[in-house]
Amino acid sequence: MLVDVLAGDSSSPAAWGSFHFARSPQAGEEIEIDGTVVVVTRAWHRPSIYYQGAKFAILVEEPVADAQVRPEVRDHADMAV
Repeated sequence: MLVDVLAGDSSSPAAWGSFHFARSPQAGEEIEIDGTVVVVTRAWHRPSIYYQGAKFAILVEEPVADAQVRPEVRDHADMAV
């Protein structure tokens, strides 16, 4: 699902871009976008048969944290690489 992401204050949010999600994010949910964890403050459907693009939008607040979790890689002898 293509979702428009807006960031900042609800009175004058800045467009962050359009991103694909497996399902629509809900208000209060923490999501990761481009390595940054943010909280969804508002989510709404924008139906339009004339608008080619995202039919769903979310508003996110300031970043909670940078997502820098890297998976541990092990070789065939179970040694960390």
